[in-house]
Amino acid sequence: MSQVSISSGSQISANAGAAMAERGGNAVDAALAAALVSMCTDLGVMAPGASGFITIWSPEKEPIVIDAYAEMPGRGLDSERFGKGMKEVFFDYGGWMSTLIGYGSVATPGMFAGLDMAAQQYGNLPWAVIVQPASLLVREGFPLTGGAAEYLAYTHQAIFSWHPESYQTVHHLDGSCLQEGESVQIPQLADSLRLIAEQVFEPPENLDPKWIGVGCVIKVEPSGTRGHEPYYSISYYLCSLSPQSRRLVDGIRGHWLIENSLHWVKDVIMEEDTSPQKAGFAPRNLSLLKTWVLTLLRTHGFDSLKKAISEMSHNLAYILSFCT
Repeated sequence: MSQVSISSGSQISANAGAAMAERGGNAVDAALAAALVSMCTDLGVMAPGASGFITIWSPEKEPIVIDAYAEMPGRGLDSERFGKGMKEVFFDYGGWMSTLIGYGSVATPGMFAGLDMAAQQYGNLPWAVIVQPASLLVREGFPLTGGAAEYLAYTHQAIFSWHPESYQTVHHLDGSCLQEGESVQIPQLADSLRLIAEQVFEPPENLDPKWIGVGCVIKVEPSGTRGHEPYYSISYYLCSLSPQSRRLVDGIRGHWLIENSLHWVKDVIMEEDTSPQKAGFAPRNLSLLKTWVLTLLRTHGFDSLKKAISEMSHNLAYILSFCT
């Protein structure tokens, strides 16, 4: 069993971290499980729709930070719709405060994606095992923490009364707010955690093994002008690296450098795609000869094949001088 130290805001979140160590997990597994339990049980103080940053400092390695922040609500909407679907409410918690509530105030959470990335790259246990303690607690019930009870005493009417399911979660039938130590159940959240653990982050059983380990899907949209004509295209890439890797940019640029400077020139300018030579060794030999010519021309400073053809046409002596 691994030995880990866990600092958390409640005993149940610390227990979740300890359970990961007992199952052979490392410190990252323990921290992620404890964080998930806190997100799902410290009502109001934290939330599953959370955002943040995850710092991991492995022995003898440089520390890394995973950006798991949320996307701003409404980004990309038309100006007429931006900022709609929410209202400002006020409450007396730590001094007079205000916040926004309503469907329009909900950001796209980044925390689950960040936690999964940390688990995949630095943990030992499967993602579904790390999510399990939080899922069991919200389904079977957990004691309301002192910090959450204090926060809800100030905010339960302002923040948790507009939506029926939220209201039922933190209120008694008589309308009074739950108190510290009382049991809370959120079965809908348990269903969501099950989906996140089993369907979103874990590969399905029938997945072709060659797709396991895909780290990200990359979308590239090149645009510009070619021959006085505008062009626009979309390309997708599957990669085993994390989205933050600098190697992604260098690899994609290197791919298109070869495509644009070699394949496109041979296919379009040298008309290799429409060449009548299709049988035997002729296509391969001609392709090698064209590549050699391109290399020779660029060695002598010609960036444009059309310009080289124009200058060298009907000048055999000039052409032969390149070969000496």
